[in-house]
Amino acid sequence: MRRRIADQDNVVILNYTPHAIVFFGSEGLDAVRIKPEKTPIRVEEIRETSDHIMIDNHRVPINTKSFGEVVGLPDKKEGVYLIVSMVVAEAARHRDDLLFPDKVVRDEHGVIVGCDALAKVVV
Repeated sequence: MRRRIADQDNVVILNYTPHAIVFFGSEGLDAVRIKPEKTPIRVEEIRETSDHIMIDNHRVPINTKSFGEVVGLPDKKEGVYLIVSMVVAEAARHRDDLLFPDKVVRDEHGVIVGCDALAKVVV
């Protein structure tokens, strides 16, 4: 869902995370909700089991994990910002149009329900 920033009519924000992004207002109310695009941008995960550990008679694998290529990242367009995961933003740090949720807001159970800001990776 395309969102225009109120004071910047020529700027569009697209949400490429797999879930809606909710921004909270100063009173803690659900102020803005940006629905996700159909296909999220991802980073390939490379995982190999390197060891195992026993926990309460269960053999639990210990994996090594690294990240590969960014998948699904569209070409940069003037006036368009993409909300992505922090992992995607880190993997594509050369892009200044990528934003990720910052200052997360949690419910009483500790589950993330939204955020108060967006952030960029420092290049």
